Amino acid sequence: MPLLALLLAIGWLSVSGTSMFWELVGLYSQTGNVQQDAKRQARLAQIVQQQPLFAYHALNTLDDYLVVDRHDVQQKLAWEQRLTAFRPYPDVMLKQAQLQAFAGQRQAAEQTLRTTLASFPTYASQFLDSLDEDEPARQPLRDIAQQTYDKLYYQVSERRISYALWLDSTKNAP
Repeated sequence: MPLLALLLAIGWLSVSGTSMFWELVGLYSQTGNVQQDAKRQARLAQIVQQQPLFAYHALNTLDDYLVVDRHDVQQKLAWEQRLTAFRPYPDVMLKQAQLQAFAGQRQAAEQTLRTTLASFPTYASQFLDSLDEDEPARQPLRDIAQQTYDKLYYQVSERRISYALWLDSTKNAP
Protein backbone atom coordinates (compact mmCIF):
# COMPACT_ATOMS: atom_id res chain seq x y z
CA MET A 1 0.00 0.00 0.00
CA PRO A 2 2.75 2.56 0.81
CA LEU A 3 4.38 1.79 -2.53
CA LEU A 4 1.14 2.53 -4.35
CA ALA A 5 0.79 5.86 -2.50
CA LEU A 6 4.37 6.76 -3.40
CA LEU A 7 3.82 5.90 -7.06
CA LEU A 8 0.62 7.95 -7.12
CA ALA A 9 2.40 10.92 -5.53
CA ILE A 10 5.24 10.71 -8.06
CA GLY A 11 2.74 10.41 -10.90
CA TRP A 12 0.80 13.43 -9.63
CA LEU A 13 4.01 15.50 -9.34
CA SER A 14 5.03 14.49 -12.85
CA VAL A 15 1.69 15.40 -14.38
CA SER A 16 1.23 18.62 -12.38
CA GLY A 17 4.80 19.73 -13.05
CA THR A 18 4.66 19.30 -16.80
CA SER A 19 2.95 22.61 -17.49
CA MET A 20 5.41 24.48 -15.22
CA PHE A 21 8.32 22.78 -16.97
CA TRP A 22 7.13 23.94 -20.37
CA GLU A 23 6.45 27.42 -19.05
CA LEU A 24 10.05 27.64 -17.79
CA VAL A 25 11.31 26.41 -21.14
CA GLY A 26 9.34 29.22 -22.80
CA LEU A 27 10.84 31.79 -20.41
CA TYR A 28 14.41 30.59 -20.84
CA SER A 29 15.42 33.06 -23.56
CA GLN A 30 14.72 36.77 -23.67
CA THR A 31 12.68 38.10 -26.57
CA GLY A 32 14.44 41.42 -27.09
CA ASN A 33 11.15 43.24 -26.49
CA VAL A 34 11.63 45.32 -23.32
CA GLN A 35 7.99 45.25 -22.25
CA GLN A 36 7.53 41.56 -22.91
CA ASP A 37 10.80 40.70 -21.17
CA ALA A 38 9.75 42.76 -18.12
CA LYS A 39 6.61 40.64 -17.86
CA ARG A 40 8.66 37.48 -18.25
CA GLN A 41 11.06 38.67 -15.56
CA ALA A 42 8.13 39.34 -13.22
CA ARG A 43 6.75 35.87 -13.90
CA LEU A 44 10.11 34.27 -13.14
CA ALA A 45 10.28 36.22 -9.88
CA GLN A 46 6.80 34.99 -9.03
CA ILE A 47 7.82 31.39 -9.69
CA VAL A 48 10.90 31.79 -7.47
CA GLN A 49 8.74 33.08 -4.63
CA GLN A 50 5.74 30.77 -4.98
CA GLN A 51 6.91 27.51 -6.54
CA PRO A 52 9.67 25.95 -4.41
CA LEU A 53 10.03 22.91 -6.67
CA PHE A 54 10.89 25.18 -9.60
CA ALA A 55 12.59 28.07 -7.77
CA TYR A 56 16.12 26.88 -8.56
CA HIS A 57 15.57 26.82 -12.31
CA ALA A 58 13.53 30.02 -12.31
CA LEU A 59 16.19 31.91 -10.35
CA ASN A 60 18.93 30.75 -12.69
CA THR A 61 16.86 31.95 -15.62
CA LEU A 62 15.93 35.19 -13.87
CA ASP A 63 19.64 35.97 -13.48
CA ASP A 64 19.96 36.14 -17.25
CA TYR A 65 17.27 38.84 -17.35
CA LEU A 66 18.82 41.06 -14.67
CA VAL A 67 20.76 44.04 -16.01
CA VAL A 68 23.41 45.48 -13.73
CA ASP A 69 22.34 49.09 -13.36
CA ARG A 70 20.89 51.39 -10.71
CA HIS A 71 17.26 50.64 -11.60
CA ASP A 72 15.55 48.58 -8.85
CA VAL A 73 18.98 47.81 -7.40
CA GLN A 74 17.74 46.49 -4.04
CA GLN A 75 15.49 43.86 -5.63
CA LYS A 76 18.17 42.80 -8.12
CA LEU A 77 20.70 42.58 -5.29
CA ALA A 78 18.34 40.39 -3.28
CA TRP A 79 18.01 38.00 -6.24
CA GLU A 80 21.77 37.90 -6.82
CA GLN A 81 22.52 37.28 -3.15
CA ARG A 82 20.03 34.44 -3.16
CA LEU A 83 21.60 32.97 -6.29
CA THR A 84 25.16 33.43 -5.02
CA ALA A 85 24.27 31.52 -1.85
CA PHE A 86 24.02 28.27 -3.81
CA ARG A 87 25.70 29.09 -7.12
CA PRO A 88 28.82 31.14 -6.39
CA TYR A 89 30.03 31.31 -9.97
CA PRO A 90 32.39 34.14 -10.95
CA ASP A 91 29.94 35.97 -13.21
CA VAL A 92 27.16 35.77 -10.63
CA MET A 93 29.46 37.08 -7.92
CA LEU A 94 30.69 39.91 -10.14
CA LYS A 95 27.11 40.91 -10.78
CA GLN A 96 26.45 40.84 -7.04
CA ALA A 97 29.53 42.98 -6.34
CA GLN A 98 28.45 45.58 -8.89
CA LEU A 99 24.93 45.73 -7.48
CA GLN A 100 26.36 46.10 -3.98
CA ALA A 101 28.47 49.01 -5.24
CA PHE A 102 25.40 50.64 -6.81
CA ALA A 103 23.50 50.14 -3.53
CA GLY A 104 26.21 52.05 -1.66
CA GLN A 105 27.65 48.92 -0.05
CA ARG A 106 31.24 49.56 -1.09
CA GLN A 107 32.94 47.36 1.52
CA ALA A 108 30.63 44.44 0.79
CA ALA A 109 31.18 44.89 -2.95
CA GLU A 110 34.94 44.89 -2.54
CA GLN A 111 34.83 41.83 -0.29
CA THR A 112 32.60 39.98 -2.73
CA LEU A 113 34.99 40.68 -5.58
CA ARG A 114 38.07 39.80 -3.52
CA THR A 115 36.47 36.48 -2.57
CA THR A 116 35.60 35.83 -6.20
CA LEU A 117 39.07 36.60 -7.48
CA ALA A 118 40.72 34.61 -4.69
CA SER A 119 38.86 31.58 -6.01
CA PHE A 120 38.97 32.46 -9.71
CA PRO A 121 42.00 34.74 -10.33
CA THR A 122 42.08 34.02 -14.05
CA TYR A 123 38.80 35.93 -14.41
CA ALA A 124 40.51 39.22 -13.53
CA SER A 125 41.08 40.24 -17.16
CA GLN A 126 37.48 39.42 -18.13
CA PHE A 127 36.23 41.42 -15.17
CA LEU A 128 38.40 44.37 -16.19
CA ASP A 129 36.88 44.23 -19.67
CA SER A 130 33.34 44.20 -18.30
CA LEU A 131 33.68 46.87 -15.58
CA ASP A 132 32.89 50.27 -17.07
CA GLU A 133 35.74 52.73 -16.50
CA ASP A 134 33.38 55.70 -16.60
CA GLU A 135 31.20 54.48 -13.72
CA PRO A 136 32.60 55.80 -10.40
CA ALA A 137 30.92 53.08 -8.31
CA ARG A 138 32.77 50.42 -10.30
CA GLN A 139 36.22 52.00 -9.95
CA PRO A 140 37.13 50.27 -6.67
CA LEU A 141 36.13 46.97 -8.27
CA ARG A 142 38.30 47.74 -11.29
CA ASP A 143 41.21 48.49 -8.96
CA ILE A 144 40.82 45.10 -7.23
CA ALA A 145 40.57 43.29 -10.57
CA GLN A 146 43.64 45.17 -11.85
CA GLN A 147 45.65 44.26 -8.75
CA THR A 148 44.71 40.62 -9.15
CA TYR A 149 45.54 40.69 -12.84
CA ASP A 150 48.93 42.34 -12.19
CA LYS A 151 49.78 39.82 -9.48
CA LEU A 152 48.76 36.90 -11.66
CA TYR A 153 50.72 38.25 -14.64
CA TYR A 154 53.77 38.80 -12.43
CA GLN A 155 53.60 35.22 -11.12
CA VAL A 156 53.25 33.83 -14.62
CA SER A 157 56.18 35.95 -15.82
CA GLU A 158 58.32 34.78 -12.90
CA ARG A 159 57.53 31.16 -13.69
CA ARG A 160 58.37 31.65 -17.34
CA ILE A 161 61.70 33.22 -16.42
CA SER A 162 62.46 30.40 -13.97
CA TYR A 163 61.53 27.83 -16.59
CA ALA A 164 63.67 29.53 -19.23
CA LEU A 165 66.64 29.63 -16.85
CA TRP A 166 66.13 25.97 -16.00
CA LEU A 167 65.97 25.07 -19.70
CA ASP A 168 69.11 27.06 -20.32
CA SER A 169 70.92 25.24 -17.51
CA THR A 170 69.95 21.84 -18.89
CA LYS A 171 71.45 22.69 -22.28
CA ASN A 172 74.87 23.24 -20.68
CA ALA A 173 74.69 20.08 -18.54
CA PRO A 174 77.00 17.19 -19.55
